[in-house]
Amino acid sequence: MELRTHPDDAFSELMPLMREAVVAAGIENAEGFVLLDGGDYEDESFLLDEFRDYAFYWSPSKPKDRIPPHVASLMNDPRCTNLIWLSRRALAEEDIHLVWILAHEARHLSQARQSISTDGVRRHIQGLRRKLKFMNLPGSTLAPLEVDSDLFALQVASRMFGQPAIRDFFARRNLPRCPDSRYLSFMEELEGAMRDAGQ
Repeated sequence: MELRTHPDDAFSELMPLMREAVVAAGIENAEGFVLLDGGDYEDESFLLDEFRDYAFYWSPSKPKDRIPPHVASLMNDPRCTNLIWLSRRALAEEDIHLVWILAHEARHLSQARQSISTDGVRRHIQGLRRKLKFMNLPGSTLAPLEVDSDLFALQVASRMFGQPAIRDFFARRNLPRCPDSRYLSFMEELEGAMRDAGQ
């Protein structure tokens, strides 16, 4: 995927990290763009809600109304069969979280393009939630597609930064998507259960 920025030539200091993350996430040969967007859309109520989030994945089967002109221009490019949009809020994050966000969205791309089944993830989520320590994890954050994307993001970030750095990150803060201090432990146990099951 081709890296683009808004404004043009912005975020040059992030480009080496973003190139490495695109390769680590396995999307370097995918058609489309990763857009690092420095726009401030917090008060732009006419825009889609996605533009007030950290990031999103878009494909041509999805709507492209209520979007900024520079994003519409990319979406209308014939080469844009996939778009990962990263907000300025995401781009201001520390490196581990930024890579996590990109890898999470890259997994959504793979889910859409390769029809990845989340049946195994769903079964293992249900099994882990029977454990006392995970019973009260917020169910609204444990949709299989999202957990599958976070599991992939954990693997990518661990390869890039190492497991000790990931544990240090989670010791200091939680993910905004699932702000629960048990989430890393849950993800690690899920990863182990999936590996043991050969998935």
